[in-house]
Amino acid sequence: MILLLSLSRLIERVQFSLSTAFWCSLIGDVLLGIIAFLIGFAFAWQPAIGAIIAFIIGCVFLSALFQIEVAAYRNL
Repeated sequence: MILLLSLSRLIERVQFSLSTAFWCSLIGDVLLGIIAFLIGFAFAWQPAIGAIIAFIIGCVFLSALFQIEVAAYRNL
């Protein structure tokens, strides 16, 4: 949340409020946890591969989610 709050101004030229940064961070962390759980369940036979795949999908997912949140925040 602190990184999202402090770096949003530098990266996307948007200054989130504290509550918006908190909720965006919470949504991203919960959804990322669910995705990591499902991938871990699917790759239970090989945890290293599951962790790498979950990390890659998580990075892509969080960057896409951040772009959606910025676009939604700009339209307010």
